[in-house]
Amino acid sequence: MTDRFETETVGASEGLSWRIVFCDPEPLDPKTCGWRERAFYRLLHLLKPGFRHCFLMRPLVADEGGWLIVNPNSARMDVFEVLDNGDGTSGYAAYVEHLARAGKVRVLDVPQLYPAGLVLRPWFSCVEVVKHATGLRPPVWVLTPWQLYRWIGCRAD
Repeated sequence: MTDRFETETVGASEGLSWRIVFCDPEPLDPKTCGWRERAFYRLLHLLKPGFRHCFLMRPLVADEGGWLIVNPNSARMDVFEVLDNGDGTSGYAAYVEHLARAGKVRVLDVPQLYPAGLVLRPWFSCVEVVKHATGLRPPVWVLTPWQLYRWIGCRAD
């Protein structure tokens, strides 16, 4: 259920790729979050539903299988490993695929790119983290998950 992003970039690393997951953030628990988190969460409702957040997944190289998850949030960036059973029928990747088939998330696979020069990122957002980690270099006006999804989709056609 994932779309593939093909590229002929010299900087593409053979065999390495990222899976970008576009989704809505989890609902906040009002008992545990502060006013800043609640205000930021309300601002996200200005963005297109289903494209209010994005995060990255990459298969682990280790034999046991699993995924490296990079999930940038407003206050921090979560980076963690999730082990799978390796058969593809259960685990985190299967869960994301199930959500994609149900239309709750969108998933794109992109190759790992290594830009030729220095790339400055002006602010910390989920889109900027995805652009930086994958090596994608969309125009500066690509600021939201929906704009990034559309830009990648236009390049894949």
